[in-house]
Amino acid sequence: LAQVHASRAKFALSARGGTCVRLADMVGCENEFLKETGERSDLNQYWYSRPTIDALVAEIVQSGGSAALVSTPSVYFSLPEDARQRCKVLDYDRQWESDPGYVFYDFNAPVDLPPELRGAFDFVLVDPPFITHEVWTKYAETTRFLVREGGRILCTTTNENDDMMQELLGTTPVLFRPSIPNLVYQYSVYTNYSSEFAVYMSCHALAHAYDRVRGRTCRYSSPDHSGRHPHLLAALACGLPGIHCIVGSIM
Repeated sequence: LAQVHASRAKFALSARGGTCVRLADMVGCENEFLKETGERSDLNQYWYSRPTIDALVAEIVQSGGSAALVSTPSVYFSLPEDARQRCKVLDYDRQWESDPGYVFYDFNAPVDLPPELRGAFDFVLVDPPFITHEVWTKYAETTRFLVREGGRILCTTTNENDDMMQELLGTTPVLFRPSIPNLVYQYSVYTNYSSEFAVYMSCHALAHAYDRVRGRTCRYSSPDHSGRHPHLLAALACGLPGIHCIVGSIM
């Protein structure tokens, strides 16, 4: 994506300090965590794809505060160093226990956590290894323990859990759909806030498909068959060169 115009691919992440990223800066670099860390089937570990990790990292960075990353080590270890210093990763896998931000976490003891973590986080990201109501009930208890009043919650699970996510944490689905390459289910993202980055995240996902898209026609069917598709808006927002948008298509 060297051809992406920086002036058209720049998105303000936070008014705090004027932090910005360019779309071009987030494409093409290798993710060291994904390169070096295998998934453990005995722990039901499945990592997000690199585009999804980048989008979630951006969402955390733009929040500008402290964050608890529950069972999401792929995102924690992909954070910029300055952002990681104000975050914690809660996980059962002790391979990361030497990291200063690691906190051992067993969802069977959902609030058996250091007392100083109670209500300590502006942002909580949650991705349990299982999607059952029983497991999510325990993760929801952990989430309520960690998040401060008025804090942001972002969870990923299957869309069959829509009602459950509303019931447990007051979260609703957003436009962005995460990718977990080695998982057979399609996940959705649930938040308790209105994300300002729906178009940004769709644009970011589109950018990673740019090399596959440019120079030939790719048809995307819209979910409601109306000819509208989030990637169409994303392409227009990004102004990616060589991609021409028509109704229902990206060419």
